[in-house]
Amino acid sequence: MTKKLDEVICASLQKVSREYAQKDVVAPLSVFWFDKTGEWQPVIDRLKKRFTIYTYGSYNNETLTGPAIYIRTSVMHHEDNSRNIPILYLPGYSREELRDPTTVPGELKPLMGLYHRSVSWTSKTKKDWTLVTFLQSSDPGPGIAIKQDGETKEALRTSIGLLLDEPIERLSHHAPLHATYLHQIQLPDPRKQILTWIHDPVETEKQMKESGQWKPFCGISIKEYNLNPERDGSLAGATKLATQEGKWNEIWDRFTENPERYPNIPAILSTIKVPAFTPYQESWPQINEKEETELLKELESLLSLPLAQAQDLILEMEEKHKKRRDWVWARIGKADLAHSLKYLSILVENSRQIKTGGDLKAQIERYADETWKIDDAVLSAIASVHTSSHLALLQKVIAHVYKPWLNTTIDAFQKTWIQAPPEQKKKEIPAQAGVLYFFIDGLRMDLGHRLQSLLSAAGYQTTLTPQLSVIPSITETAKPAVMPVASKLYAGDELTPKTGSGAFARIESLRSLLKEQGYQVIKNDELGDPTGGGWTEFGNIDHEGHDKGLTLAHTVDRELSRIEARIIELIQTGWEKINIVTDHGFIYLPGGMEKAELPVGNTEIKKGRCALLRDNAQVSYPVLPWFWDRSKNIACAPKGACFEENTVFDHGGLSPQEMVIPEITIIKGRSLKTGVVIDEIKWKGMRCKITATTGPGYIIDIREQPGDATSTFLKDKDGNSLDQIKIPIDGVISIAIWDDTHEGKKAWLVITDQTGKIITQEETTIGGM
Repeated sequence: MTKKLDEVICASLQKVSREYAQKDVVAPLSVFWFDKTGEWQPVIDRLKKRFTIYTYGSYNNETLTGPAIYIRTSVMHHEDNSRNIPILYLPGYSREELRDPTTVPGELKPLMGLYHRSVSWTSKTKKDWTLVTFLQSSDPGPGIAIKQDGETKEALRTSIGLLLDEPIERLSHHAPLHATYLHQIQLPDPRKQILTWIHDPVETEKQMKESGQWKPFCGISIKEYNLNPERDGSLAGATKLATQEGKWNEIWDRFTENPERYPNIPAILSTIKVPAFTPYQESWPQINEKEETELLKELESLLSLPLAQAQDLILEMEEKHKKRRDWVWARIGKADLAHSLKYLSILVENSRQIKTGGDLKAQIERYADETWKIDDAVLSAIASVHTSSHLALLQKVIAHVYKPWLNTTIDAFQKTWIQAPPEQKKKEIPAQAGVLYFFIDGLRMDLGHRLQSLLSAAGYQTTLTPQLSVIPSITETAKPAVMPVASKLYAGDELTPKTGSGAFARIESLRSLLKEQGYQVIKNDELGDPTGGGWTEFGNIDHEGHDKGLTLAHTVDRELSRIEARIIELIQTGWEKINIVTDHGFIYLPGGMEKAELPVGNTEIKKGRCALLRDNAQVSYPVLPWFWDRSKNIACAPKGACFEENTVFDHGGLSPQEMVIPEITIIKGRSLKTGVVIDEIKWKGMRCKITATTGPGYIIDIREQPGDATSTFLKDKDGNSLDQIKIPIDGVISIAIWDDTHEGKKAWLVITDQTGKIITQEETTIGGM
């Protein structure tokens, strides 16, 4: 095994303390270590862990430091059962100064007697060891050549503390040692240091000077990046960063890996004048800001255009601005409108040719297979923007290009349903061993497709089948209808059916009925017994829609991920088949639905998109019988309107969005592969790319201790652990560690299943060093 430099130095000191002249009768009392320039100080600090070292200087008994009389007394009373005698370190003095009693400095005279009863750590020619002479010596040193220029010698002084841990073989490989190599040892990641300095030049320079890194930093910057930090300043560095000249493209790449780590840099770059010739437009926040402002004005202008022209303009803008979604500024929230264009263009492409023909079956299939994408694009467009001004504008844009399609589609659906309403019956499904019904309130068709995509990415094969909700599409009516015990329910009041005992079909009575029919009712903290049949409820989509309205778009994906994790947890527990069912969808119309007037005197119960009419009440809106009692009539709001004001989210009406609902089936065995193999771990700065050819859908983490989930390195800038990260179906995933103070640390890449059980693990080094 190759020795390290500190081991070579220790061996030399031990040898000189044990091998004294044969004619000497008494062993030496100590080893004198002279250091005229003080360059050995970092080595002394390290060797104090292995030797007893007294240092000449101001008195400090804890560090064994003091004047000559303190050192002499301490050595004379020193007791040590080991063979290592104490070392006397004299910074600022040479051996020559103690050889002649007439020239000994007065402050060292108390050591003269001790000096003559000790040995000195010197070369064979009795010269004091310097860093250069010891390293170049082949006996007792390692015999490593060193360039003799002043810059290299200075770099050696400042880097010696780090060199102690370097293997001799590696140092010899880089011989003759030179300033650039030594600077690189002191600054193993100069790109990070340069970015940190540009981000906060005053504090960074102060810290680097205190740690002895400033000179190496300047040396590397000059030689490798053509920048003199002391002469040119940080603004010149920012300019080079944006222009990406020479090796600065490497620093730019490092910045784009984790821009949140350097929050001042965007503002600094914004103060620099953009050159006339800019091959790297993505480097300049001014260009992105200018184009985002232009886009805002273009979006405002389309509000006054006819629908077809507005649609054309959206597609033109998408072609112009889509490149900015790949710029770093988009990642830090500076290109929200460019992000929204992606989904506005999907909305336009799928809605500009409005298709409403065909019977009810054709319209149901069209929505389930194709046009759900339009509703999905609306949610995604709103999720792309976050400022109140952008949200206000986008609501107007969506209303302009989405509402015409929505109203036309719903109108056709309502007319077709009224002309030939489908036959709908109460369900009766006996409990089956291994079959679990998983109920999600308000899972609209587009969200069903999103959930199916998540499960597919997790390695599961699923089927999605369109089903129909019932009239009216509200929870108290539609949830009991989708349950496997619906046949045990009867007409009731308040738009809620009743059980055979006369109890309203609400939570407790429905659970009791399920249990009576042989179903386990599984709570959210339970897994159930897969040898029987089961019913469970999970998710807050409907609740969040009513509560958040417009901003449901910002939270729904997180909720779907939570639902996905619960489903996989149950599948992995042993359930053979999971049927994901829902009661209704919803209308989501940014800007709000138009209000449809409905006189209070005509209704017994009025909700947003439906109302229970009084007997003999006459209204001009679509009227249909209540699913649970056909003698009672339900009025549905026309098209995309609402019986209440300023409503963005609601349901209860008659539309594809509310009535055509997904049922997703997952069969055990069409699931995760059991053999998980990590093929490659590749670091680029603080970003890790992992390739696993099998085992999609498992959870991946990077930890300090493999078995301790709390030791994860995957945290946000505030130190909070990130949500679980799942391996996608292609087995390739890229993960960034925000806190780059962890660079160089040993870590474990861990893959677990949904229950937290470790499937495989592999050791790595953060940053790939």
